[in-house]
Amino acid sequence: MATAPAVSQTHSTPNLSIPASVLPQVAPSTYLLSHLISAAAARPSGRTPFQTRPVDLNTASLTNANGSALVRLGNTSILCGVRAEILDTRDIANYRPLNGHRGVKRKRDVTGSTAHGLSPSGVDFAEDSSDEDNFEVVQHSLIVPNIELQTGASPQPAYQASSGAPSALAQSLTHRILSTIRSTNLIRANDLRIYGPDISSIEEGSAADDIPDILRGYYVLYIDILVLSHDGSIFDAAFMALLAALRNTILPKAVFDNDRDQIICSSDLQQFKRLNLKRASPVALSWKVFVDTEEEKGRPWILLDPDAFEEDSGACSEGGTIIVDNTNDNETKILKLEKNGGPSLRTDVLEAIVMAASKRWIEWRKTLAKADATAMPT
Repeated sequence: MATAPAVSQTHSTPNLSIPASVLPQVAPSTYLLSHLISAAAARPSGRTPFQTRPVDLNTASLTNANGSALVRLGNTSILCGVRAEILDTRDIANYRPLNGHRGVKRKRDVTGSTAHGLSPSGVDFAEDSSDEDNFEVVQHSLIVPNIELQTGASPQPAYQASSGAPSALAQSLTHRILSTIRSTNLIRANDLRIYGPDISSIEEGSAADDIPDILRGYYVLYIDILVLSHDGSIFDAAFMALLAALRNTILPKAVFDNDRDQIICSSDLQQFKRLNLKRASPVALSWKVFVDTEEEKGRPWILLDPDAFEEDSGACSEGGTIIVDNTNDNETKILKLEKNGGPSLRTDVLEAIVMAASKRWIEWRKTLAKADATAMPT
């Protein structure tokens, strides 16, 4: 009796390896570590740990704003627009003029209106009081920033724009921007003040130049920052866009019309004035710290200008931001330093971060100068 031939059975071994495209999502720390310990010692983006991304700047891109700027930091794109509105002192609850803003004899032009751009004592901007400036800006909320994330700016669900309240990231960034503006005394309140003659104090036979002025109102700057695309370091790019927009912000000459009993603005472009910022060109630099938990001592890597993966993947739980400016003596000055999580930084590490921030300041200064050179004169 013939027997059926035996059928050989082969069992295929299942492929248990993780595809390279999935590794950043399932094991971000391992993925980042594999790049940092490689021969190139580079991040997944190809940059070295201390290498920052180039900055592209385009100013005065919005025609319906008093000032605007578009900043690209790698794949992060931020659009900033500045709108100026008038706040009458009579609309301020419990308003009381500060010393020096009531009954002040001020220099006038040939038209008899108050000269725009002088302090109450008629001195130069540099002699203004920083404490008084900051008090007015904070007390009357003369600077109102707002940050929004455009739909599709980031694939992260937590960053998606919604029709309801702004995301936690947008609220946090708005608070940080406002806090930075106030702590660095970036904007002079004198640029925002609007004066007018005190008619009630006019005496018979008084000359026009003898009529004292009182503070009639302020310009309020509404700063709208739109995140077009998010690939990390949003605060750095937003602060750059903010500063660039403020640098090209122009305000019309505002005077108090006694006949109309209101503040009016001149339409003469020749009388428009730019803001005289207190700081030259402060710049922010963020960083993240990645720690190799597989080593006993946990070797740290400082990653400057982190991208979205390094910020949001969870591989880096420690980070910070430094804001620097350059003084007249060509020395770097730290305006603000923030740090989140982890132990304190070693002195040599902090010095290296400050040096990197100084290098970015030089590059940012050149970028601003190039934008100023190509901007249309006003």
